[in-house]
Amino acid sequence: MLAHFKQLGQKFCDQIQEVSCDMWAPYILVVQACFPKAHIVIDRFHVVKALNECLDNCRKDLRKLHPQEAVFKDLKWILFKRQHQLSDAQNQLLQNALAHSSVLEEMVSLPNQFHSIMDLAKGSQWTTEQLDYWLEDAQLLAITHLEPFVKTLHNWKVHCQLYPKPNYQCRYSAADSIRQTDFFWYTQL
Repeated sequence: MLAHFKQLGQKFCDQIQEVSCDMWAPYILVVQACFPKAHIVIDRFHVVKALNECLDNCRKDLRKLHPQEAVFKDLKWILFKRQHQLSDAQNQLLQNALAHSSVLEEMVSLPNQFHSIMDLAKGSQWTTEQLDYWLEDAQLLAITHLEPFVKTLHNWKVHCQLYPKPNYQCRYSAADSIRQTDFFWYTQL
């Protein structure tokens, strides 16, 4: 990718103001090398994916600890959905499971809070403050399943802000066939 972006020329690269990508270190290095004026934004999808992995690990452990408990079956995709998108039957399954596990209940509330922060993002400072509060609350819960995500968000929160900015236009997208992810960059309209 580095060679591809370098061939576009310095003039082109200097106009790129924002790049959205996942947290893979080589992507960050490419952005820093090719687009020195660009602000890096970590794609929200990848941040939520990391949070969902923690939630799924909690679900798996509950299944192992309580193999006879039917309430912990068939939850995976329900847990990943936002609560307002659940059907009545899915919501009932979720509520039954939450009634049997306070840890799961706390874990489920965190993605909803995170989505609210990102949905309401009112600028970098506000978003950073809200993510700091979220991290503080998450750390106070001391849920071991959540620790990998807390570390990830702490390390990347400055890049997890507004995505994309409303007055920016996607000018180009490059797919990385190795990782099968997209790499987008933006210029201001």
